[in-house]
Amino acid sequence: GYDLSAAANNFTFTSNRTTSIGVRVVTQLNSLLNAHIVVTAHNELDNLSGSGIIETLNGDYIKWNNNTVFAAGNVDAGNSITITGTKTANNGRVYYQNSGVLLNSTNTIAYQINKYGANVNDPFYDFNMYLRSSLIFNATANEIIGINLGTPYTIFIPTKAAIMNAVRQGWLPGTPATGVPNYKPTAAADILLVAHFIQAHIINGTSVATDGVKTGAFPTLFKNLNGDAVNLTISGTANNLKVTDGTGNAANLITPVNTLANFALIHQIDNFMKYNN
Repeated sequence: GYDLSAAANNFTFTSNRTTSIGVRVVTQLNSLLNAHIVVTAHNELDNLSGSGIIETLNGDYIKWNNNTVFAAGNVDAGNSITITGTKTANNGRVYYQNSGVLLNSTNTIAYQINKYGANVNDPFYDFNMYLRSSLIFNATANEIIGINLGTPYTIFIPTKAAIMNAVRQGWLPGTPATGVPNYKPTAAADILLVAHFIQAHIINGTSVATDGVKTGAFPTLFKNLNGDAVNLTISGTANNLKVTDGTGNAANLITPVNTLANFALIHQIDNFMKYNN
């Protein structure tokens, strides 16, 4: 755990009888503290008896449900934190918890996609199958190439029906007549098609929740022939958002939404995103 060394006048962290000290420990401790602080300009957390999602001071998101709170790392560990009391101060409200801390996830975004996409009936299955056979998947790191842990992202994953429509319209490899996907294309053009499709569904540098706080245009991982990032536009109100691509093609965010990942959020959408190359 963390401690303050009077002799070194610095914070330390001890794990498995090994003690670390220095800038990295201070950075980790600051991140941990900031994960427990939320700016609530509109009193968003005055009542935790319902459910919702909100961004913390360290840029990651936490959820609350029926007087419990949890972050992505808590979901990974299969636990949540129970609120046992509260106190109102001049500049906000303090919640007391039973034990534990809000944890950042140490798993990759590809891990989280696979968690809900490994089986044929899982909501992320088709997107996951394309991803894991794609040019931009690093199997050793179990991650999407171009994604860095600790950086915010938003991933939009089309439903099976939307993926099949993408195949029918030539945006993904497969059998256009039936919409049946080909997850492992061999033609160079089809391999690139899959990579571009995945990149065009990932907002780079911003995590967008369904709370309606963040709207507007955001760059994706996909870049056109000029080297410019292609944007997606988020619009709507809390719990009623849609995402629109550069061609004017729109999709609604549908359940499951707000899947927590490492500084990232994953949403299902009812259509697929197109792009201008």
